[in-house]
Amino acid sequence: VIYLSKTLELSWSSNKPSILSPKGKVTAQENDTVVILTCLTIFEGKEATRDFEITVKGLTSAEKLALVFEEASPPSYTTSDLILPTSFAFSLTGTWSSSHPDIISDNGIINPLINGNHTVTLTLTLNTNDRRTYEVIVSKLNHMVIDQAFLGRKDNLEINNKELESDSVYKSFKN
Repeated sequence: VIYLSKTLELSWSSNKPSILSPKGKVTAQENDTVVILTCLTIFEGKEATRDFEITVKGLTSAEKLALVFEEASPPSYTTSDLILPTSFAFSLTGTWSSSHPDIISDNGIINPLINGNHTVTLTLTLNTNDRRTYEVIVSKLNHMVIDQAFLGRKDNLEINNKELESDSVYKSFKN
């Protein structure tokens, strides 16, 4: 910083840099936390410090729940078993339930005998009785792998999947 055509040096330090860094980065906290930011000023060879007491506000209950529900969110599409967490930040725990346990269990295990796509609602209920639902498409389809480096004869190959006709790989192969 230039002051009266002279250099003024400022540097900051924090007694809790993991909560409030010297550069001002704030990390969310469960509860209100007091942090001391210290400013060191050097001007014309003289040093001075000043402490600033700052309260980093803790998260509200709604903010904590939003973070937990976001963290717990399963993928919207899966072809394999899910790991459904039951322990969360802020001492919260939860249980899962499936709208179709015959397709995917309350523990996230897919029934190996299903075939096709199935939409399932997974519900997470926390120990606070707050709950959130998540829609998941569970797929167990037999997929054909298209080999782009196919070296066989294409005149004796028939592809009977109408969805593939708009696919660029299929078009280049067919022609």
